[in-house]
Amino acid sequence: MTTTPEATSSSTAISTPPPSPIQYSGTTTPETPEMATDALSSLGSLEIALLAAAIGALIAGGFVYNQTHQMRKLDAANKARKLRAVRAVLPLSLSNLSEWSADCIHELLQIYHRVDGGGAAVPLQALEVVPSLPSEVLPQLEQFAEFGNEGAAKSVANLLGNIQVFTARMRSRGGRHRTNVLTLHEVNSHLITAAGIAAHVDALYSYSRRESEDTPPHGEWEGVRSTLRRQGAGEDLETPLFDAISRREASGRKPTHIGAE
Repeated sequence: MTTTPEATSSSTAISTPPPSPIQYSGTTTPETPEMATDALSSLGSLEIALLAAAIGALIAGGFVYNQTHQMRKLDAANKARKLRAVRAVLPLSLSNLSEWSADCIHELLQIYHRVDGGGAAVPLQALEVVPSLPSEVLPQLEQFAEFGNEGAAKSVANLLGNIQVFTARMRSRGGRHRTNVLTLHEVNSHLITAAGIAAHVDALYSYSRRESEDTPPHGEWEGVRSTLRRQGAGEDLETPLFDAISRREASGRKPTHIGAE
């Protein structure tokens, strides 16, 4: 029997296999709409959770920053108020220090003349006449050293240190002595220290009165000499004292340096 072309075409169409599912990166496409919706929903929830966490972290970080910034502003404002308060009483503190150092120099000069006279030995107890520091001065200076700006705080801290060393030497009847009598060298050292404190106080007056923002870290040697001259000392009568000052100045020491030459 002869096969017609139509029959041949029909037989070929029936034997052709169905097409395979479309492949994407080695996997098949979702087989149902429900599976696609679940996948999208799962991905959306993860992204939302991450976004919420990021937003929460930003909010918390901003809150902490604002709190820290506010605390720093309040701390700076409190420090500025305290500085104004302690600076307001600084002239009075310096005035008390000036009077005290002048009294110390006056008494030490009397001892100096006794020692330099070459008469009877002067016992250490002679230093008992040197006046004590007014009790209110140190706390005021300590507050200023705490709240003042860097330069002013350093200057006042140096002044405080020198005052404390000097007063400790006076309380211990002169400090490290090998004998029970005063020597001219020791009295010179005490006089130079007291005059150095006075010179430093004089140098801080302009700052305390708001006439200048300059706060020298210590007094100058010329200020030491001027202080002693105001108390009646002079190069002609107290030659060993002024010679000691010149030696210390030439060695590069500060006016309030305490120790052997």
